[in-house]
Order: sequence, then C-alpha cells, then structure tokens
Amino acid sequence: MVASISAFAQDRYISLQECNNDTLEYIKTNFTEKKIEKYINKPFGIFADDFELKFYYIGSSRKDWKNSGEIIGIKISYWGDDKFHLIKKFPIYCCFIKFYEPYPDSAGIAEYEFKNRVDQNKAIRGYLRDFIIEDMEFILFYNNGDTSKDKFWYWKGLGFD
Repeated sequence: MVASISAFAQDRYISLQECNNDTLEYIKTNFTEKKIEKYINKPFGIFADDFELKFYYIGSSRKDWKNSGEIIGIKISYWGDDKFHLIKKFPIYCCFIKFYEPYPDSAGIAEYEFKNRVDQNKAIRGYLRDFIIEDMEFILFYNNGDTSKDKFWYWKGLGFD
C-alpha cells in the first residue's frame, strides 16, 4: 500500500506554490522524464493549461528554411530574456516541442498577439492551442558546469533559430 501511495504522489501535479515558487523544482517535478508523456499526441492547449509559468518565444525550427513559413518545432521558455541565463550561465529550462502536420505558421504567434491585443504568453497559448504535440522535452541548461550551446540550438535533429 505504501508503494502505491508513493507512486500516486509522484504522478500528482505539484503547483508552483507547493514548490515554494522555485521554477526549476516546479518544472523538474511536473514536466521531466516520464511525466511529460501525457502531453504527447495531445493538443498544445492541454499542456498550456497545466503550465503555470508565462511562456516566452525563444526560437523555431522550420520545415523548409528557404520557402516555408511552417514551423515543425518551437523552443519556449518561462524567462523573458534567456540570453541573460546563457551569458551568466544560470540554470534554466527550455522546452522543445515538435508538432504534427498541419504545422503552425511562423508568423502565427505574432499575428495572434497583434490581432487579439494580448501579450506573448497569451498569444503562444492561444495560437498553438489546437496544434498536436508529436514530441517534447524540457532541457536544463547551465547546470553542474554544463555550458554546451549545441543542445540549445539543436534538438533531436531539428535546428532552431
């Protein structure tokens, strides 16, 4: 019985407040390892509804860099200026998401933001809401001396701008 209670506690969503507003602990607790699998093959909106932090657009991976406005994947973070983290090497998680077709349009988030007069966080949540997640992963950068930028620009064969 103790094992089943322990397993239930590990699968339970833990709020940001329960993590003492520690963003690293919050993401590690709720969105890493097997816990992220519940969002695969689901609309982005399900993930967005669970994620308590603000989204910030960091970059995208395009289907065809020369001709297409379609983006295969997106890289988002919860910190408005992750360049600060990259320069100062403070730990930060970035979320990489790959979508199924039909892919989002590269201008879609900005157009949604302008048209609906909302901030970037609400535009990401609103515009991407119905696009289906094929794969996703939160990667912790600049922790325990890791200063590799390769992981920041490439993920599972996708290049990000």
